[in-house]
This record gives sequence, C-alpha cells and structure tokens, in this order.
Amino acid sequence: MARTVKTKTCKNCHACHLLYTMFWLEFSVILKHYCTQHKRLTKITDYCDDWQKKRVEYDLSKERFDAAEENIKYVLDHIPED
Repeated sequence: MARTVKTKTCKNCHACHLLYTMFWLEFSVILKHYCTQHKRLTKITDYCDDWQKKRVEYDLSKERFDAAEENIKYVLDHIPED
C-alpha cells in the first residue's frame, strides 16, 4: 500500500485560512489563503518555515449551546403554522 506524504504548504497549515467572496447571492472560495502568522495573502502552494499542523478545535461551551437554543426558538416562533 502506498503511503501518502503531506507537503507542508499553506493549504494544510493551521495558520492559513480560506478566503471567501460573495458573488451575487452565493459565497465562493478564492484560491488564496490568509496567513495569520505573517498577516498577508498567500497562494495555496506557498510554504514557509513557520508551518504548523492543523488542529481541530471545538467550541463546546455552555454559552454557545444556549445561543443555539435561542436561535432555534426564534426560528420556530417565526415559522408560519399551516
């Protein structure tokens, strides 16, 4: 079985984030990333010595769940009943 090797590019760096643009009524991805480490736009194929492995971060705080419950109640209150 072949082993895949990840290259350390901006595409898979934790400090780089996708940029989106709004075109008419929908969002689309720009093929550039914003590097929070260097505070500049980068191409997805760029790389640097400050590369960081992506970390999955979850916000499981009580405040976030309370806000989600309030939003759901708001939506349910504003849906017309047939």
